[in-house]
Order: sequence, then structure tokens, then C-alpha cells
Amino acid sequence: MILNPKQIVLARNMRGLSQGELSKRLGHANQSTLSNVEKEKLPFTEELANQLAEVLCIPIAFFSKEKSFTRLSKFYYRKRNAFPASELVPLESKMEIIRSGYEELLNSVDINIKKLPAIPVKGNNSPEAIANSFRLFLGLNDDPIDNLVTMVEKLGITVLFLDVNSDKFSGLTLQTDINAPLIVLNKNMPNDHKKFTIAHELGHLIMHIPFAEDPEFYEDLEDLDAVEQQADSFAGAFLMPKKKAQYTFANLTYSRLTELKLYWKVSKQAIIYRAKEIGAINANKFKFLFIELSRFGERKKENIEIAIDMPVLFKRIISVYENELKYSRKAISEDILGISEQDFNIWFDFNERPRLRVVLD
Repeated sequence: MILNPKQIVLARNMRGLSQGELSKRLGHANQSTLSNVEKEKLPFTEELANQLAEVLCIPIAFFSKEKSFTRLSKFYYRKRNAFPASELVPLESKMEIIRSGYEELLNSVDINIKKLPAIPVKGNNSPEAIANSFRLFLGLNDDPIDNLVTMVEKLGITVLFLDVNSDKFSGLTLQTDINAPLIVLNKNMPNDHKKFTIAHELGHLIMHIPFAEDPEFYEDLEDLDAVEQQADSFAGAFLMPKKKAQYTFANLTYSRLTELKLYWKVSKQAIIYRAKEIGAINANKFKFLFIELSRFGERKKENIEIAIDMPVLFKRIISVYENELKYSRKAISEDILGISEQDFNIWFDFNERPRLRVVLD
């Protein structure tokens, strides 16, 4: 077995462990030894790989994977600057494991990936105009979008609802080497937040990611916050087209926000921001409505929850492996993704509840 020492760093980062902490858990190995193995100054032995697998609860196959950690693009996910390193490093490592594992899954399963338009924010191409163009591309009218997840997955973009224990993480876009995008969302967010984040990530996929390697891409940006603001503007315009939004936002009051939320199927906060953006309310009304949201305890979680359609593409890919390619769940987890079956079930919500049978006397 050829072992890849770079995978040690990825594994311990995923578990949130420093070199020193991992060395202590290994018992006999000191930090200097582990450091030299990671730097390829000492050989990575199968004996050490077995010890690491046991301590980190990772299959030994993980350490033979050739893929190495690739840092995520700076603007692929929101609120990055708010993360402490203790949360950021494990999250980024987990995302890299998911990204490379998803790539491997697609080696044996074909999905129809539609080519999205690539339009930079330049000249007349504002986020609003680009969002309108994308709605035309999809053949949408100005009505609210009911099944956004289904629509996105029909484009060949896999959506994952991942159990992330931090309210600082909303979502991100993972790009694979085979140009198969993967949008990962925090499943613990309210559904209206999930929906806006998906639209936000679509903005990145159209306006930013295609140009990420182009040095000129950054010329017109004062900072990377501008990229996030553009994606937010795209999301608002995509979910609430201007003409119809202006009509429905007429005489906007706090009491009407619930009705509008149920109509547009977005958060009250998104409605308020969009109303200000298109001139339906002024700065004073904007401020007042947010004060009201706070007064009624709706800033973090709004009183009314909207429904959202569930992603199915990833589970269908797994189903092909299990039912047609005859892989066990353990083999998919360990041999392809390089994680334990327990991690697989937790990360991807594959823990199925047992079906109860009612017995009648």
C-alpha cells in the first residue's frame, strides 16, 4: 500500500487536532516524529497508518488516497472571516474530503451537468441584470420559485444538506476537477436561509467562479466583501424579480411581511433588503422594519417557517452504487470516500429510522 503523508494533515485537521494533540493520543509517537512524517522526512509506515486509523476513527484506505488538500477559494462561502480557526480548519478539511470523494463517486456514475452562463459583473451587467438573464435561461416567469433545490439539481448541481454545528456557516460551493459543482448547506439553518443561500451560491457559479483564476477579476473590486454583496444582490433579484416585487411590496408594513414571506417563500429579512434595494421603501422604513423584527424576536429565527424541497441527487448516486454496482455502504464510505460508515451516515443524514409495525390482536 502506497501511503500519502499529506492525508495525515487532512485527517487530523478534520478531527480538529493539532500535531501535538495527535501525538499524545498516539502514545509513543512524539510530535517531532509526526512532523517529520508529515513533511516526508521520515517514511510513513503501515504500522503508523494503522495507529492513526484507530485513533482518528478513519479507515486505513484514507491514507492511501492521492488527493491532497486544496484550499477553498476565498469567496466560495459566506461569513468566513467570522470563523475562529478551531472551527474553520475542521470545516475546510471536511469539505475537501467531501469534494474529492464526490469526484471519485462520479468516476462510475454519469450525471447530466448543464453548462451555466458565465457573466462577469461589469458595465451594464449588474447582479440584477444577470439574475434576470439567468431566469430567462431557465425559462422562468416572474412568479416565486417553489422548488429551488429540484430546479438546481436538474442542472446537474448536487445539493447537500450537511450537519454543521455552527451558525457561522451557511453554505459554500465546491468545485471539482471535472466541473461538477456541489453546493453544501448547513442543514440546521431555517429553510428560508437555505433557499437564499442556494441562490447566493448560484450567483457565485455564474458571476465569480468562472473568472476566479483571472487576475483582472479583482481589478474592479475594493475588497472581497464586494463579491459577497454581489452574490446577495443576485440572490434577491433571482428570487424576487423587480417588477413583480415592486407591485407586491407596495405599502409595505411589518404586518404584511408574513403574507409576503408565504408568497415569495423567502425570509422576511430578505424581503426587507430587497424592498430597499428596488426603492420600494426608504432608509427610515428599512430601519423601522428591522427594529420590529428584533422587537418580535425574529432576527435569528422567524416565526413562520417555509417548506423546502429536499435534495435527492447525492442519494441517487449512492443508490446506483448500492443497487447497480453492488457496493456495500461500508465499501462506499471507506473505499471511495475514505471515511467511516458512521461518519458517512452522520454527515449525509443516511441514518434511517427503523419502520415500526403495528401488531393487532
